[in-house]
Amino acid sequence: MVLYKKKKATLSDPLVLPSEFGVDTKVFVIRETGEWFPKYKDYIKRLWFYMHNNFTCEITSHTNLTFFQAMASEEEEFNRLEMRFPIKIRAPMAEFLHFNPISRFDLLLEDAYFKFKSLFFVDEIVFLKDLNISDPNGNIINNISDNVFVTEFLRNHNMYFNIAAAESYQIMNGSGQDSNEIGVDLSNKWEVHEVMNMGPNMPPKYRIYQPSSFIFIEVDPSEIRRERKTYTRHLVRSFMKLTLEKASRKNGSPWRVKEDYIQHYDLSPEWPAQFLKYKEPIKPIRSSTDLTDGLPPKKRGRPKSATTVSDDKLGKKKMKGADNEGSVKEFKMFSMEHKPLNETSAIDKVETVKDTPNPTAFKSMNETTKKIITEESLPVPKPKIVFNPNVAKSKMNVANDHEITRVLSKLTDVSMLKESLKKTREVVINTVKEHDRFSEPKSEEELLQLFESLYYYGEVDKQKRLLEPNFFRKRLKQYDNDFEVKKFNRERETHKPWDFSLILRVYIFLINFNEVLCMEIPTFQEYLGLLNNERQKSAINQGTKQAFFKFNTRSNDNELSLISDLKTHMNDKLINPSINLDIVCSEMSTSNENEAIDKDNTSSNKFIIELICCLLRLFINESGEWTVEVPNQWYSNELKTDVTNEEAISSVFKEKEIEFLSTCSKYKDVTFSERLMKRNFANGNWCLILLGIIEDSLHILPFQEKMKKIVTGFIGDESVYEFKGLNTKLLANFNENFKMNDCLEIVYVLMEIVVNYSRDIKEQIDKMSDFITFVKSERFKATKSIKASIKDKNVLLQEQQSKQANTKEDESDQVQKELKEIDEKLENIGREIMQKEQIREFWENKVTTAHQLRTKSLGTDRYGNTYWFLETSGSFDLNTFGKPKGTEVKRSGKLFIQGPKKSEIPLYYNGLSYEQYLGKIAKYRVLDDGSIINDEGKLILLYHKLWNNNYTNKDLTALDWKFIDYGKDFLVSEDDWCFIDDDLVLEDLLNWFNKLGTSEKQIRNNIMSILENYKKKEFKKNLLYNQDVGDETNQEQLKQIYEVYESINEDDVSLLQKLGDNQQMYDKWNTIISEAVLKTSEEQKEDELSSLNHKLQNVSESLNKTKDEIRNMNINAVKTPKQQKLFESLTKTRESLISEKQEILTAIDKYNEQKRERDLELSLAVYKPGQEDLSTMLQKSEVIKKLAQMNNALNEILNNLAHENVDDLRMNYSNGMAMKFFKKNIQNGLSDVKKSKKKATNSYTVRSLNEIMEEVREELRAFESTDKLL
Repeated sequence: MVLYKKKKATLSDPLVLPSEFGVDTKVFVIRETGEWFPKYKDYIKRLWFYMHNNFTCEITSHTNLTFFQAMASEEEEFNRLEMRFPIKIRAPMAEFLHFNPISRFDLLLEDAYFKFKSLFFVDEIVFLKDLNISDPNGNIINNISDNVFVTEFLRNHNMYFNIAAAESYQIMNGSGQDSNEIGVDLSNKWEVHEVMNMGPNMPPKYRIYQPSSFIFIEVDPSEIRRERKTYTRHLVRSFMKLTLEKASRKNGSPWRVKEDYIQHYDLSPEWPAQFLKYKEPIKPIRSSTDLTDGLPPKKRGRPKSATTVSDDKLGKKKMKGADNEGSVKEFKMFSMEHKPLNETSAIDKVETVKDTPNPTAFKSMNETTKKIITEESLPVPKPKIVFNPNVAKSKMNVANDHEITRVLSKLTDVSMLKESLKKTREVVINTVKEHDRFSEPKSEEELLQLFESLYYYGEVDKQKRLLEPNFFRKRLKQYDNDFEVKKFNRERETHKPWDFSLILRVYIFLINFNEVLCMEIPTFQEYLGLLNNERQKSAINQGTKQAFFKFNTRSNDNELSLISDLKTHMNDKLINPSINLDIVCSEMSTSNENEAIDKDNTSSNKFIIELICCLLRLFINESGEWTVEVPNQWYSNELKTDVTNEEAISSVFKEKEIEFLSTCSKYKDVTFSERLMKRNFANGNWCLILLGIIEDSLHILPFQEKMKKIVTGFIGDESVYEFKGLNTKLLANFNENFKMNDCLEIVYVLMEIVVNYSRDIKEQIDKMSDFITFVKSERFKATKSIKASIKDKNVLLQEQQSKQANTKEDESDQVQKELKEIDEKLENIGREIMQKEQIREFWENKVTTAHQLRTKSLGTDRYGNTYWFLETSGSFDLNTFGKPKGTEVKRSGKLFIQGPKKSEIPLYYNGLSYEQYLGKIAKYRVLDDGSIINDEGKLILLYHKLWNNNYTNKDLTALDWKFIDYGKDFLVSEDDWCFIDDDLVLEDLLNWFNKLGTSEKQIRNNIMSILENYKKKEFKKNLLYNQDVGDETNQEQLKQIYEVYESINEDDVSLLQKLGDNQQMYDKWNTIISEAVLKTSEEQKEDELSSLNHKLQNVSESLNKTKDEIRNMNINAVKTPKQQKLFESLTKTRESLISEKQEILTAIDKYNEQKRERDLELSLAVYKPGQEDLSTMLQKSEVIKKLAQMNNALNEILNNLAHENVDDLRMNYSNGMAMKFFKKNIQNGLSDVKKSKKKATNSYTVRSLNEIMEEVREELRAFESTDKLL
């Protein structure tokens, strides 16, 4: 049964079929549960409840699942239990578990597992444990009379031969009567015939037999075993979870078998006498009317203040009358709460209302808005077309956040728009006439009335400037094909040669299990570069990029993220349509580019090969034992039967391909398993091992197509069919045919097999689970210790107050002495509490880090986008930038956003299927001025984010709002990814989230929790950062750019606007700017003012030092001749320094005066353009110097960027963990390392749980010994 908040999730009661329902009546059905709903609202509400990650699989205890995932998990685990767990053991185990005195589940599990591990039952299938049943030549012996060993073994175990059954078998199968030989294979299965009781305190013996050989023998429990994978701790745990429940809610109550299984296993439901104390009294059953659709019952108690008014109360308190102009009758008013955006702003602010079940009165946010009459009894004046943004229904069909606030700001004469309101209104009306095909045609007078007030979608700042209502349009970023960070563009996202979801999945697996893999974790940016196996110009040397300020009429979206951020920051003064100034980045091609490409064609990607070899290591250990055990058969839903490996190979491949795989698995008479056991990966042998693994696992149907594609890639041009130098040819085909995404497919197949069937991975997961229990226990002990100390402190405080209150005069000295001792104790215990708090915080951090092994998203927003933060996976520590396994791993510094899942599109977009969703998106149009026309022809937004007063919120769909928020570039499906790498953008994102929404509230809280754990002020680093400016030098250059930009004044902007108006002169302006940039970069020296300021600082320091020396000498009234001479010298030095300082100050004043005169001349020239040519003005202006300074600083950043050669990074890759233990990469083979060392090598072993716990304790001891602990 699926659990919801630790209770059984019940389905809603079946609805009564209405009489008016016919055959053609359409209903909404949830197929998995069989529930049906006549209304879409009820259907989507129930479906949304099922889609939340609030459910738990009862058998596996997996949490954070949807209802359907939990159902699938329980069904899968139940089928596995039914298929594998022995039937004969179930009833005895259920009897043992029923009312067992052990109340702890984990202890009961261990007790049951070990008890029944050596107990066998009649008719149960068993096998003899590892017996040597082969002769010295390695031949398997099957006949009793041919082998002395087998005969001796059977004789020692009281063999009994059933002659009558054997003769009957021979007659039925046509054997001759003279034939007396009956074959026996000791490795075949046996059946338990009888359990022999050997007496008190003695283990029983078992008489077993083989039905095919009619041989009976007697064996001890230690000599037999069950079939592999039929009796494991996991299966016992699943059986217990399925059949047991707590007898009562009292602490210490026993476990009992559920009522559904009591009769099945013939058990008594009566409580044993010793457990009656735990039995709870029977409570009256609550009626079904108290439950709502299977959801948890509503909380009882005093209701909170309501936001709506009932119809009865509405009649008692009517709304006040409207103004004389009246309103449109069909407008419905809703209640609304106040939330002013900016108290200092004089602009009218309007907020959308909240949807309530019963519409009531309406309250305006500003005093000038009139209230409207809804009573029909009052006379209705002539209707006037009025737009009121508050008359709106909040965006519906967002089941998780149906109270989303939308903000409209009223335009006034003070705005960012250069045109007057009258001219803007004319443009708006003309645009509506031209493009709005959905609304009813209106006359000119009606349109003027409708757009009498203009509204802007978004907020305003303190300077009354219109702001961008969201950050999505300019601040989202993405990786291009070469993993360069660019501004997000939906068209670019749809042409990716790789799957970013798979890239993240592999990286998360690597950081979670790097110790098991024996592989060092690269930083995320290095990881992307190492994965890139494409033959493209990905290797660009340092200094090949240059940026220039240029006048340009075209905007470039395919630009570096650094350039995009600068352009966004400079939007107010420089980079805007009124000036047409742009930052253009160009790439300088190098002469050896073709050589790098040729070199790449013949070289291997060592990182990917190392990762594949690390995964292959997990299949067989060095002793030759298989540690990855895949099932021998796989059930096919199409064929309705089990598929074996031989059947899968014959159905997938042709004869030549089958022969190729067979040759690879046993090339040169060495099997792939022997190569893998010896770790012989070098010289392309890993390709032979990989193909052997694929051949052995081809019956795993979910990966069959991917495996076929991998084999086809290794075959290539069929030259491998010659079977000469096969390993080197396979390696060459791998380098030639496998692009990055193909390599990821190999890693993905191996990763999925290892995760599901590897013993090492499962042990690591169990180990981390036990480690979590350990750190939680230590945290609990630390918390308990703090409480004990606080209790002692409170006792001392009470004692102190008591002594102070009851002190007598003659006892004052003694009491004061005792009070002083109490004060010292309080001081000590206070220090002790602070130390214990720090220790508790230490364990709290360990708990958080340990829990990060379970990868989980931060949540989903109103549009179905999922948010991921990589640092919540693996052993990252935000405050130390992560130090897993002693190697520092730098954070990715990015918040990744994934588009909505295709299966969940109907939940977020008004029930649209994915195909309908794509069809509607294709019909939307976004005009050059930013206006948006939806698929129905509605003009839902005008230029400059002006609102179309023909519509209110209730007229817009979720997809309309998505276009309004994002523009044309947004995440369409789960295949689309983008990210945020700026803390300021993260702050805007947190403000954009709906604080009261069930889903967005969860994301917001998760991000806030991460920010709280990250000590930003202490480390003076942002949580999110741009990889291009992460270096301190680049940060200084970027700071200089911002300082120069802030110094640009209105005169500079006016000159640039005049230059921008002369488009035919853009080439000349760009030439002047380029010359100024070149001149400034060549000089590279301080200007006159900086030199004077530096000189003034040196003179002032010397003067102050001289004055101090003179002041010290004046202390002595009588001076020696030597002191007198020194005093006179210092006096002359002081006078000369004062004179020099005065000259410098005069020069600075003169420079400032000249600068003011030049600025005044330039200002006059700007407003009187006929006096001087614009080219001369630009050359003499200060703005050209500022542009040159910013340009040079930007190019300095581009030159300092760590664009490491990707080819060298991939081809010279070194696995740090392997180098530490094996002195070489794993792909180079490890067998020769062992042969060259006579002594035991420093072999690699995964840390045990005790070692991990000891390391943590040692870390705590080191923490306690430092001055970090108060």
